[in-house]
Amino acid sequence: MGISAALGSSALLPAGLGFRNVIINGDMRVAQRGLSFSFGSGGGNQYFGADRWSTVDYTWSAGTNITVANETTVVPSGFTNSYKWANGATPLTFNSGGYQAIRQKIEGYSASSLYGKQCVLSFWVRSSTAGKYSIWFFNNANTRSLLKTYVINSADTWEYKTVYIDMASAVTSGVWEKTSSTGLGLMFTLGTSSNRTGSTNLDSWGNITAYEYATSDSVNLATIANSTFYLTGVQLEANYQPTPFEQRPYGVELALCQRYYTKISSSRAASYAGQGQARGGTAYVLFGAVPLPTTMRIPPALSTNSISAEPNPGSTYALSNSIAAYSTTTNATFYTTRSSGTWASDLSVLLIFDSTSYVAADAEL
Repeated sequence: MGISAALGSSALLPAGLGFRNVIINGDMRVAQRGLSFSFGSGGGNQYFGADRWSTVDYTWSAGTNITVANETTVVPSGFTNSYKWANGATPLTFNSGGYQAIRQKIEGYSASSLYGKQCVLSFWVRSSTAGKYSIWFFNNANTRSLLKTYVINSADTWEYKTVYIDMASAVTSGVWEKTSSTGLGLMFTLGTSSNRTGSTNLDSWGNITAYEYATSDSVNLATIANSTFYLTGVQLEANYQPTPFEQRPYGVELALCQRYYTKISSSRAASYAGQGQARGGTAYVLFGAVPLPTTMRIPPALSTNSISAEPNPGSTYALSNSIAAYSTTTNATFYTTRSSGTWASDLSVLLIFDSTSYVAADAEL
């Protein structure tokens, strides 16, 4: 018999139960990609201010570039990091269909534990503008959605919020992934064009007939100059009431994030990261032994920066950042070439990093 059944259908699950939060990196501590990003003009980009959390940015015609950052100073009590979104002196003007939002997509293996259940989302939030804000939930096929709202009562003040989600009514229709694709997504909406506002599926799940990411009376923060928005302590659990935020060890949270993105790098001037084979008479080199720290969601896309090959101690050759990936979910395998010249013969080589080098593996949803 399950705990909730033993205690009664309305029981609060004990806070000590581990892995009840299906959100990964809800406290924003992991930021492998970097700590600050600035969006280019016009939208269409996606930057991760923290692992698993991205700011999606779609079609605007004017305004100061948006910045996102992993914040360590402006945080609520009990937390060390938050996700910061900031607008500039010139607010955004959205084109038709435009929006700004902070988003996480939850893999089906995790999201499926919520299907058919009463769930609750809890989080800490702070904004430069008080008022009503919206969160848009969706399935992978974009056929089902739910629009929920919450109110920030005071500007520039951390506030704790809860939003209740009926996942029993969610899954009565549509396709809900249970494996490695997106099962459930959520977006904290920060601004939209007028044709992306409305009340479709407000407070109840329904089929998507219009992409309305915010109610018409929600704060359109991206259109307000010098706006800021902070988010942390995000927890989504199958429960009737929220429990305290699940503080998982940093190493555990990092490993969860590395299923979707990992960056293999070094702070040393020279270090060895893998083995490869150079092809004589060509510039080609194949690296097939760069182990990934955890099994990734799918074979990842790879990118590299400033790596070298060493066939003999003391002899290093710079490699191109242009690669062809042939990875598995456990190893980063890729072809690349020397930046100049060819190999005199077939050689076994070692992959060399300096302090700016990395191999990044991306299997994000």
